[in-house]
Amino acid sequence: MDARLDGHFDLDKPSQSGDPFQIIWPEKLPQCHGVCERTEDSFGGGRRIILSDEVQQDAERGCPKCMIIFHSCRDLETTGAKLEVDCHADKPGMVRLSLTWPEKPTSYHTVQVYVELGTPEPSWKYIKPRRILTTKRRVEYKPLLHSWIEKCNESHTDCIKTNPELPHIVLDVGSQDKPRLFLHVSFKQVGQYTALSYCWGRSNPPKTTTLNIEQHKRYINFDELPKCFQDAITVTRDLGIRYLWIDSLCIQQDDTQEWQKESSKMADYYNHAYLVIAASQAGDPSQGFLDSLQDSSNTTKYSGIHIGDIINPDSSISRIYREKLSLDYWWERHADPLDHSPLNRRAWVFQEYLLAKRIVHFTANELLWECVEDLECECLETKNSAWDGIGTVGIMRKNRFLSIGQLYKDSTRLQHWLGVLSQYSTLSITKGSDVLPALSGLAKFWRSPETGEYLAGFWEKNIIESIGWIRSDDQDGPKRALQRSKEKHRPPSWSPFSIQEADRYHNPRLLIPVWISSAVRKKYVVVYEAVVTTAGEDETGEVESGYLKLKGPVTRVDIGPQEEHVMESKIELGGMSVKVQWDIEMDLSRGLHIALLLIYDEPARLRALVLKACGCVYERVGILFVNWGIGYNGKDFKSISKLLQAGTKEVITII
Repeated sequence: MDARLDGHFDLDKPSQSGDPFQIIWPEKLPQCHGVCERTEDSFGGGRRIILSDEVQQDAERGCPKCMIIFHSCRDLETTGAKLEVDCHADKPGMVRLSLTWPEKPTSYHTVQVYVELGTPEPSWKYIKPRRILTTKRRVEYKPLLHSWIEKCNESHTDCIKTNPELPHIVLDVGSQDKPRLFLHVSFKQVGQYTALSYCWGRSNPPKTTTLNIEQHKRYINFDELPKCFQDAITVTRDLGIRYLWIDSLCIQQDDTQEWQKESSKMADYYNHAYLVIAASQAGDPSQGFLDSLQDSSNTTKYSGIHIGDIINPDSSISRIYREKLSLDYWWERHADPLDHSPLNRRAWVFQEYLLAKRIVHFTANELLWECVEDLECECLETKNSAWDGIGTVGIMRKNRFLSIGQLYKDSTRLQHWLGVLSQYSTLSITKGSDVLPALSGLAKFWRSPETGEYLAGFWEKNIIESIGWIRSDDQDGPKRALQRSKEKHRPPSWSPFSIQEADRYHNPRLLIPVWISSAVRKKYVVVYEAVVTTAGEDETGEVESGYLKLKGPVTRVDIGPQEEHVMESKIELGGMSVKVQWDIEMDLSRGLHIALLLIYDEPARLRALVLKACGCVYERVGILFVNWGIGYNGKDFKSISKLLQAGTKEVITII
């Protein structure tokens, strides 16, 4: 064996240290206790660290598995470094490598060993087939998507709703043979339909309005539609489905009453759809999704290198390839590009993904399928890999949904919702008035006797914990200038959705950990009334007004003149300097009189609302939070807590 671990580190290029191997796979494998043992399901422990020299020695002693593992990493430059090799039975084909130098940080790398789909599979089942992606998506997506749907239809009882009611208006796409296109008005008609999830972007997509709705009912010109809409129609026709729902065309955009009514049903429309088509790679409707962006510079390149052949006992030959992967965990390789796609930065998409039962994501790299019971990727990696102990859930559900609550066994429905808000509040939305309507479908799904009434994004049963939200600024870059929403109808000031960026709407990220409710040690306020009035019939939609009437300890403080435009301030409280985080940009050039309402404390933490009088009522303008050990010793923390608890007990109304 002439291959040595002395080549330069470039796993994307052919080996410089030896020809491809050729292994005649034996009927009976030799006994080996090397790294190959870790690829077996029955492996129960053994050595935790396997050095590359040991892998090479086991390969030279005749272990074909160690030979393949050795060749998968033989090009690492190891001068003066220790190379450790690891494999796991639940991650087939993956070889984990770590390089440790005496005076450098350890670097980690993951290599995938595989055979191309459709070629003979090797006798060693640790090596799995992989589909090689091409740029011919427009042609090649059809059989793949049909196979996923067929499998789901035959095996997944929770994924399909039989005979769903059509949305009030749908796009009749006809068929491939008779491709007529027009709006169809349904009167409780049942049938299958697809729904398009797309990003409006800065473009102005075609809309149905009072002026053109009658024309759209008669005919819509396919060639005049943007590329994204055309591709969605093509996919729908290819599936043999007659109806497609696209929000801009199927909701009359200039009829406020109609829009409020239909937008409140959007979550149901996505939930009941035969399939949700997610145009993940498209930044706006002018960009299609049936032509892959795989060749662009910011996408993953699939550049497998042939490292050898296995001659199987049945005389078939398996060609073995290896590829260095950019990220260590398979689901990160697929979820991260999806999560950062233009579509997934859009607030409306949040509930579409969480409530849809079947979605196909057309990403820049590949197609991804997720349904209630399964997840598939075009390259087959997800099919071959285990789920890190979390269970079979889709990418977005795992990334946005389970990770913010379900993973914590003691998480309640109310706590989980706070995590949902924290995730949702990082997203973008074009119209400030849409911020609660874009969440309304999920709120309807969440409502239960445990939650109580819905109050502008929060729930009645844990309203005290909820109103202690903290605005979270980006760690990098300048602080964003925030202001109270200028919309005609806006949520009350105690809702984080009442504030917006000064230049464009982007609701600020909340810092509400999902365990907040369980950590609350004592509440200092009592809720007398909690009232929210919505702008339309939807009780979870756009808010017209609202107020909280609370009784608790109030401490009044005068702030002397400070800077003109600030997002944070220091105030004096009992001879100590305490930090206040303002919800909006404040002008303190003339000073300010504020009221501090202590709402609750936790072990080593306390929070008080910062309120500003508006006549006989108050607005929340900030939050005071003190953490024991972060700027305050135990004595100071107790002094501040005692001072705030000693405030005058008052009944106040916050609007």
